[in-house]
Amino acid sequence: MDESSDSEEESESNQCPVNKTQTASFVKNGIVDLHEAYQEVLRRAAKLGAENFDCSFQRFKELSTEYREPTEVGVREAITGLQGEMLGYYKNLVRGHYGKGVSGPDFKVKGIGKYRHITHIKIKNPVGKAIEEASRGFSNLHKQGENAALKIQNQQKK
Repeated sequence: MDESSDSEEESESNQCPVNKTQTASFVKNGIVDLHEAYQEVLRRAAKLGAENFDCSFQRFKELSTEYREPTEVGVREAITGLQGEMLGYYKNLVRGHYGKGVSGPDFKVKGIGKYRHITHIKIKNPVGKAIEEASRGFSNLHKQGENAALKIQNQQKK
């Protein structure tokens, strides 16, 4: 694959309508279709050639569940978190539970190789040009990043 087709593919996957994520196709009448979402995990693993990647449906369901039930946000976070495992950045992805009323990064992990210092990850919504333009006057991407970092720092203090 040449460089131009990589850019086009990346560009297409990052462009999504305002308030929509790639998981929109996994939600039917407000209910998350975990089986369809799980197939997306397997499709990504195959596309990336992640031969040693192993994730059962039950594990995916647990990773997609934040507060008793799988949610659209939880599914998106699980798919993205598992892709980091597929790429070999970390292993042992598990939901982080910090106690009643305390929130923190989405997952605990064990970093691998040059990423061995990584212990937690936080998944954020994708932001494409359409979303950025729709949020005119609210914030720019740099400010959004700063706000996310401040929030994580405050959560770590609790």
